[in-house]
Amino acid sequence: MEFDKEKVLNAAMSAFWSQGFEGTSLQELLQVTGLSKSSLYQAFGDKEDLFLLCLDQYTSSTKDKLLAQLSLSDSGLYFIKQVLLSAADEAKSRSLPKGCMIMNTATEFAQNNPVVSKYVNKGIEAFKFVFLTALKKAVAQREIPENSNLDQMAAFVVSSMSGIKSMVKAGAHKRDIENLVKFVMKSMN
Repeated sequence: MEFDKEKVLNAAMSAFWSQGFEGTSLQELLQVTGLSKSSLYQAFGDKEDLFLLCLDQYTSSTKDKLLAQLSLSDSGLYFIKQVLLSAADEAKSRSLPKGCMIMNTATEFAQNNPVVSKYVNKGIEAFKFVFLTALKKAVAQREIPENSNLDQMAAFVVSSMSGIKSMVKAGAHKRDIENLVKFVMKSMN
């Protein structure tokens, strides 16, 4: 059977992202991917193997998308602000916010699975790299002092983004998220 692996991964990723690993049944995965059980297993392995591939896909596609946005931005700090504010837009969306797949997974597994933890840490490091790149751009543009601890600041932005996305997922109002983003941005000057 011929199928588009990326399309199948994206369909499975969406299911896992919305419902988590435990909340997504094999039957649901077969339904959203359009594959038979044997085709799914032959192409992707078991449910956990597919989940790990989806975490990788989420990390790489999110990182690539963010780096592309950063390359078009004139300001490193403006880029960070826009990324954080994008979560506020989710708060006013009609669809149910899904949060961050990496952080959702960290919460679901709570370090009970060392293999999954490794993928979560890989995702966190990828996002930290994006924000570190933005902060280096901000230093070059004299938006923040040259002697700033960029590594700590990048970790702070990742942590803030995670918290903001979790708050939105829990039902926070857009105005509250926007005020929080202002505070985060102010703390970096």
